[in-house]
This record gives sequence, structure tokens and C-alpha cells, in this order.
Amino acid sequence: MASATAVAWTEPDTLCDPACGDGSVVRYAYQLHPFSSAILGDMNERELSLIPDMPCPVTIHNASLFSTLNKIGQVDTVILTEILEHLEDPDLALRKAIRHSRWLVASSPIIPEGVEDPTPEHLWGFDMDGYRQMIENAGWTPMARSEMRVLEHPYNFQIWIARAP
Repeated sequence: MASATAVAWTEPDTLCDPACGDGSVVRYAYQLHPFSSAILGDMNERELSLIPDMPCPVTIHNASLFSTLNKIGQVDTVILTEILEHLEDPDLALRKAIRHSRWLVASSPIIPEGVEDPTPEHLWGFDMDGYRQMIENAGWTPMARSEMRVLEHPYNFQIWIARAP
């Protein structure tokens, strides 16, 4: 819900979540701020099959994040939640996203330097300063950030809203 609230704050008319999982962030964002269309992508066909009917037109790509970003035109908001830490090149994802969007909503676990990440699927661990620097280096201007604790997780999460120049 925190990521969905951040998406709604950008007041999108169109959006893209190229690693949407079951689409829950987009579904909840729509409840907070209805939009006219969405592009959803994910490599996991099973996750995509869980996306409920949406009250607006939705285009679904069963493809990688990069493939989905390469196929879209302009949208108001790109969502990169809980994915950048899994990518070999998260900087490239942020640079591709800025070509297609005015707004970015991104989130990842906070892994302070020197702390071992308990999730072996994570290729990267980001502290707050490093995440901000990565977003800025890709050309985005951070506008807001929040930190939240989910009790059943071993770490806190950071959620960022950034705008394109």
C-alpha cells in the first residue's frame, strides 16, 4: 500500500510497472487515484495470471523488465518497486525508465553497508544514500522518500518518488 500511495501521489493518467508481479501495487494505486491505462510486465507468467480484472485498459507483457521498457511509449509514471536489487544493471533500468516517464516510484530493502542481506536473490544491497545517488546519477530528481518497517521482514524498506527533468 505504501508504494501504491506513492504512485497515486504522482497523479498518473498512464503508468507502467514492468516488473509488476501480481499487479497489486497498480491495483491499489488505481483505488487511490484512477488512471486511464496501464502497462504491466513480468517474466513470471504465473504471477501475471494472478492480475485481477482492472477497471481500465491494461496491456500485459510476459517479458523482462528491459524488454517491456523497450516496447512502451511515454507514460506518466514508471514503477520499479522491489526489483532494482535483483537486476545485474539497476542503473540501466533507471536510465531506460527516464526516457519513457515523467515520474518514478522505486523501492528496495535498506541494506546498510557491512550488513549481510538475508535474501540470496538480491544482487545488490542499497542504503538510503546509495539509492538516492543511483537515482540521481540516472538523471532523476528525488522529490520524496519514506522508510517503512514490515514486521515479518528482516529489514526496512525505502520508497522513493522522483521526477524527470
